[in-house]
Amino acid sequence: STGAYAHALLLEGKAHDALERLRAIPSARHGMDLLGYSPFPGLRHERFLRAEAARAVDRIADAEALYSSFAEHSPFGRVYIVPSLLRRAELAERAGRRADAARQYALVAELWSDADPELQPIVVRARDRAMQLR
Repeated sequence: STGAYAHALLLEGKAHDALERLRAIPSARHGMDLLGYSPFPGLRHERFLRAEAARAVDRIADAEALYSSFAEHSPFGRVYIVPSLLRRAELAERAGRRADAARQYALVAELWSDADPELQPIVVRARDRAMQLR
């Protein structure tokens, strides 16, 4: 599939090529509709991949907009809420928006406080970054 191929390109460090592949998928260009749900719920992974690729090529505004689309309470995108918050925190920190980054890191730590053991290093790092940025 186009999404799987784009994911492979992204893993190979070919973010520009991944973005080109993902542009061919209509839902990867759309965010949420007026009711807060994506009109293309089956392609949320491709939207997240597009955000990752945009971040990798320093298209920060595009990446932030795509990551923000997972903040809505869509049952289709819940799995991406915390990873997108983490990326938004990293982007905010990189842009010097300390308060915004701290808030998002704190939310990551809160939402994943009881996450599986393999995710706990992310929780600890997010909690530490939130405290350091305050």
